[in-house]
Amino acid sequence: MAGFCVLIPPAEGKASGGLEPNGHPHPFDGGFACLRPARESLYDQLLTVQKGGIALDKLFGVKGKNLLDAIVANEQVASGRILPALDRYAPGVMYRSLDFATLPPGAQTQLLEHTLVFSGLFGLLRIDDLIPMYKLKMEAILGTYGRVSDFWKPLLKPILDAEVMDKTVWDLLPTPHAAAWADSGGYRYRVQVAFLEEKNGRRKTVSHGVKPLRGELIRYLAMHRLTVPTDLRYWTPAAGFQMDAEATQASSDGKKITLVFVK
Repeated sequence: MAGFCVLIPPAEGKASGGLEPNGHPHPFDGGFACLRPARESLYDQLLTVQKGGIALDKLFGVKGKNLLDAIVANEQVASGRILPALDRYAPGVMYRSLDFATLPPGAQTQLLEHTLVFSGLFGLLRIDDLIPMYKLKMEAILGTYGRVSDFWKPLLKPILDAEVMDKTVWDLLPTPHAAAWADSGGYRYRVQVAFLEEKNGRRKTVSHGVKPLRGELIRYLAMHRLTVPTDLRYWTPAAGFQMDAEATQASSDGKKITLVFVK
């Protein structure tokens, strides 16, 4: 599946626990270890902001015990228990729908090799990278560093340029994560998928329930190793959506494509 790449976000909810870090590399030395200096710099700023204690509920988007848990987790990034990113993010709706463990070995291998996770703290991850608990959104504004996606954008550019070169990129990134990609257009196709619901002859973008659809889509992409965007017309999501080929949107050069599914 040399021509295939999937871009996805992490999960907001994360599984606790994992392996003791003894004997394992520092989590900043995992996949894309070239990002370690940037990760350390961002992490130092994160700790500085945390120690300031101002508007942390707004920074992390949680309150009460969840906020305390986020602060403690961030303090223990270097020493906390570690899990593969896929398992750390397992509670997330998209990841549950993906259900990686039930995929055939060949499909699992494709996702392990060709999936990139956009992470606020780590920048980019492979789904088998070992990571601790942490809390940092890509859209967070982190002290003097500004928005996290803006911090990562120039640093991720050369990596992403190489990763997506001449490939069909299945872009499943929400807007805050896509903001960290300085798109140079070196791919064969950049494909996004829109889900619309039709009522009384009018179509409306579906916002609720999209995450399980994305997980189901990732399964299908891995199982069928799709590199031709229009081949997705054979996908029949459990929620009853079907591709409307006539509604497909494409850029003038034909490289950026939005496939429309309607129910």
